[in-house]
Amino acid sequence: MGFHDYVQFKIIQFIIEEILIKKLKIREHGMSSTITVSHETKKLLDSLRRGRTWDEFLRELALEYKEARARRALDELRRTADKRDLPYSETRLKLGLK
Repeated sequence: MGFHDYVQFKIIQFIIEEILIKKLKIREHGMSSTITVSHETKKLLDSLRRGRTWDEFLRELALEYKEARARRALDELRRTADKRDLPYSETRLKLGLK
């Protein structure tokens, strides 16, 4: 991953975390919301959206991010498996990965 990709990833990661926190609060009340982001960030996200609604796009982005985090955790667990009693196959199941 190049520096530019890393920066984009970190920006998207921050946005997703902020959006998820706000969305969870809003969903409890059944409302929609407006989220303020810079023009640069909106342009970046819009270029990745490819015709999907913002809700569809952000939900997909959040799920991909969540899975990527789980996979990174799994990689770390795999790397340190010899130091634990829990078998690798059980670890995959607990993380919800196939």
